[in-house]
Amino acid sequence: MPLVSVVVPAYNAERTLKASVDSVLAQDFRDFEIIVVNDGSSDSTKAILAAYDSQIQVIDQNNRGAPAARNAGVSAASGKFVAFLDSDDLWSPDKLTQSVRALEANPSASLVFSDCRGLRADGTSSTFYSYNGAPSLKEMLDNGFEIVPSAVTMRRDVFDACGGFSDRFAPIYFEDLWLWFLARELGEFEYIPKELTTIRLRDKRLSDSYFVNGRTYIEFLRQRYGHRARGAIRQAYNHLAGVSVHEALRRMDAGDRWGALTWWLYAIRLRPTLIADRDLAGRVFRSRNLRRLVRLIGRTSKLS
Repeated sequence: MPLVSVVVPAYNAERTLKASVDSVLAQDFRDFEIIVVNDGSSDSTKAILAAYDSQIQVIDQNNRGAPAARNAGVSAASGKFVAFLDSDDLWSPDKLTQSVRALEANPSASLVFSDCRGLRADGTSSTFYSYNGAPSLKEMLDNGFEIVPSAVTMRRDVFDACGGFSDRFAPIYFEDLWLWFLARELGEFEYIPKELTTIRLRDKRLSDSYFVNGRTYIEFLRQRYGHRARGAIRQAYNHLAGVSVHEALRRMDAGDRWGALTWWLYAIRLRPTLIADRDLAGRVFRSRNLRRLVRLIGRTSKLS
């Protein structure tokens, strides 16, 4: 049996999937298997996977979202460790070597993660996530803690004990943040201060499920940890409010005044003290945005 099972969820990933799988096959650590879960793709994803023949294991399923796809991959895995790689991300050649070494050196560690690099569409890159170390559970409850799944390798028995990625977060978003909390209860985190993972950066349009899942994440934190999680809950509200402001500004730029107003109101409802945030206030009250916002409110008032 391989020591590491690499699980890759793929949905309509024809543009990036080959590069991602090839970055696994290029690892200098060789004791692994690759399991790609084709999550109901309608493009050429299946044909791309077929070209790898016996180098990878492919699971085909109806589209159920990234959490369910990762869970299906782990269910078919035989490794002691499970490493996750999204179909648009990349690994450095020593990613598995470094990760396995860290987990074997610390038997009480539940998972290991590393820094990440961000790759833009124009081919330029820069540091995307850089951490100061591995957090305690208290630090996660105080501040929240985000780790990209593609940067994580964890023990299979820890993944099983946590119940995998919760299907309450379908089709995607926030399922990883919740799993890391559960995993931290079961063991320490190991941190590798190297950029072993590259994340492709794209301007993604957020769906309603992003905010539904964000509220579910807050609900889970509140139910499991109570007042101890007030810092992480506050951070989640701030994040959702900031994303709402970004969407409102985008809608204003596109001339969608009603859509912009909806997002402004949602942001204020999430965080009534939004206007006191220096960074967000600076974005809102740039002269162009302020003029647009005043006109938008004026038109709305006349109609009411």
